[in-house]
Amino acid sequence: MMAIAFLDWQLEVECPHCKQEVDLVQYEADIGDNSISGRIFNNQWDDLKGWMIECPHCHNDFLLDRVEY
Repeated sequence: MMAIAFLDWQLEVECPHCKQEVDLVQYEADIGDNSISGRIFNNQWDDLKGWMIECPHCHNDFLLDRVEY
């Protein structure tokens, strides 16, 4: 008997301006890019340091410091 596994992932950051959670998985989908997930799934997390994020809530920009697991 075989079973199918489903990957359900999330990557969230708090906007330092408005304190709202930003779902970086959805953010990446909205901008039509896979740069974040590509780095996460290729174990290149450090490459995301300094990544510019535009908060979808308050529209202010901020830099990603690091990804923790």
